[in-house]
Amino acid sequence: VAQVEFRARCEGLRHGEDVFLIRSDDINMTNPEPLYTTASSFPWYKTLNSRAVQLPPETVLQNETVENSLKSFSYRYAIFRAGVFHRWERLSDGPGDVTIGGDGDVTMEDEMASETGPTYHEMPLRHLIDRELYVVQNVLGVTGGNSVDIEHIRQHSEPEVKTADTLLNRTHRNNSSASSMGALRSNRNSASSFGALSGKSVGFTATPPPFHSKGLPKKQPVHLNSTDGLVVVSAFLPVVLHRSDDGEWSADWDYEALLSMQTHLRVTRVGIVKWRGWHGNR
Repeated sequence: VAQVEFRARCEGLRHGEDVFLIRSDDINMTNPEPLYTTASSFPWYKTLNSRAVQLPPETVLQNETVENSLKSFSYRYAIFRAGVFHRWERLSDGPGDVTIGGDGDVTMEDEMASETGPTYHEMPLRHLIDRELYVVQNVLGVTGGNSVDIEHIRQHSEPEVKTADTLLNRTHRNNSSASSMGALRSNRNSASSFGALSGKSVGFTATPPPFHSKGLPKKQPVHLNSTDGLVVVSAFLPVVLHRSDDGEWSADWDYEALLSMQTHLRVTRVGIVKWRGWHGNR
């Protein structure tokens, strides 16, 4: 088993969109792996922890008659927004120098209905060694066998070094335990001496009885369906405006805002919008 940390370059994501790694054999998307970013590391997203990748026997890796699916780790990235998986990765999510354009905002339903099959990132397992750590880098939308950049980070320690560290830690734990037991006995003796000198016993107050709201009417649950309407009033609408140097305006839906979540109800929104020059910030 090798430990792998995944990183993906995503310049084209919108407000409130997140990236998840989906294995090729996870058809129902029951075990997605989220990727995270920060202001300093953007546009690179990475998994929070390394992922264990099962390695096949060496005989399988060397056998040319075995299918590539058994000798590689296949996966792709999904874009999550407004509480649902919206679409798969595409070239426009990556840097501009690899964007070919024309892919549009295609949803997962549209891709499933298309005749072309899905394309995956292929990580050859022959480059991995048991018990070692790797970093795999991808660019969103660039798939295939040449789309994976594998970096070897750390080798596993030798058995002699592990044994020495184990003995050192065990000795430290034993010394700490002995010190803790001595301190505990000292505290008990001090408490006994204090009780004998004072002649008083120390007790605790009784546990108060539980509070029960008697006589209050029970609240009835409220059930809403698609025929019901909802009015949402907020200081700012989940919309971000942009103004170009030519004076043209454009609007983007802010999927990061809580009020942008999708619902089956009829929603009327009341509020104002924000733009990049808000409060004089240009």
